[in-house]
Amino acid sequence: MKTITQFLLAFGILFTSFSIISLGNSPVLAVVFLIATFVLSAIYLLLVGISFIGISYIILYVGAIAVLFLFVIMMLNLKDKDLVEPTSVSLNNSIYSFIIVIFFAYIINSLTNYSFNLQNFIALDYLSAGSFHLNSNVLYDLYFSSEVNLSNGDEAAVIYSNLVNNLSSAMNSINN
Repeated sequence: MKTITQFLLAFGILFTSFSIISLGNSPVLAVVFLIATFVLSAIYLLLVGISFIGISYIILYVGAIAVLFLFVIMMLNLKDKDLVEPTSVSLNNSIYSFIIVIFFAYIINSLTNYSFNLQNFIALDYLSAGSFHLNSNVLYDLYFSSEVNLSNGDEAAVIYSNLVNNLSSAMNSINN
């Protein structure tokens, strides 16, 4: 459930960020999408467990900077005729921003050798109440070298030992 929520929040962040560039024909609408991006980012950080930075996003970015942008843009009193741009320009901005996102996704994919597989992405097999089983997959490769049952209370020791083993084997493969 938490993985699906994180996925939906990440998709919402990407959509609102994309909307700032492409769908916002007016500066006020762009600032509203900016505020939505900051709020979704803060919720995502709170969900992940980085509560201080999430609350800081709400207070600093949404509460101060983005609202200041909104009031300044509203006080400029721009007329609609000043903001009218042809549909082709908005469409070109959408196409260019989509191409840039695909380009950066390709660069990140080529640098990390990450292969996306939905079955590896959602890899929680619930065994019984109070314990769950994490399959070895791409997301947990740094932490888990094989299947680990996290029901005995020694999670930190298992994670740390597997992290050290995986990092040392990665360094050995780089040096060789």
